[in-house]
Amino acid sequence: MLKKSWLIGLVLFCVFSQSLAAKTVDSQRVETFDTACNTYLYIHEDGEEAVIIDPGAKSPELEKYVERHGLKIAGILNTHAHGDHISANAHYAKIYQAKVYGHPGDERGYINKYAAHRPTNWLSTTDENLMLGNIAIKVLHVPGHSQGSVGFLIGGKLFSGDTLFHESIGRTWGENQDELTLQELNSIRTKLFTLPDETQVFPGHGSSTTIQYEKQNNPFLN
Repeated sequence: MLKKSWLIGLVLFCVFSQSLAAKTVDSQRVETFDTACNTYLYIHEDGEEAVIIDPGAKSPELEKYVERHGLKIAGILNTHAHGDHISANAHYAKIYQAKVYGHPGDERGYINKYAAHRPTNWLSTTDENLMLGNIAIKVLHVPGHSQGSVGFLIGGKLFSGDTLFHESIGRTWGENQDELTLQELNSIRTKLFTLPDETQVFPGHGSSTTIQYEKQNNPFLN
């Protein structure tokens, strides 16, 4: 009887441990939705709060995910003010009653047909720490691709917008294109490449990567 009770206890312990581990892993995640860019949903470890990053267009899949998991949207973050990253700001601000955050260096990007997507809250002109609900966010100003480009560092995960890609960087435009490219490269080297090597990078387009991988393999930075 003692042996049988011991075996039952061991089985129950293993089941409980596996369940707890699964919940822990599942509650710390990033979901990617294919819109006009990579639209990200970062879910806090409590499994209750989340932020939307770069809503380039409406995503029924994202909305179903939020509803299915009963998530509270703590805010909407723009890495920069190009149309393919902001065109669903107003939609998600309305349905989730959430504030939109963008950098004032890109204020001119929120005009004309994008006026409805203007941020409700402007970020600091310099790096800052931002709390949205229980979600702690380090905002890194990385001008170059645009003057208001920022990276959002959340829980060891960097949302780099169109500044740093897998084996590439964001393009620049205009008569001073070369100058802007140098500015962008400097932003990457001084703000992003100083992050821990294991930092995961989630760019505005393309596949995810890590800081270490880009240090070693990005042809624009080597």
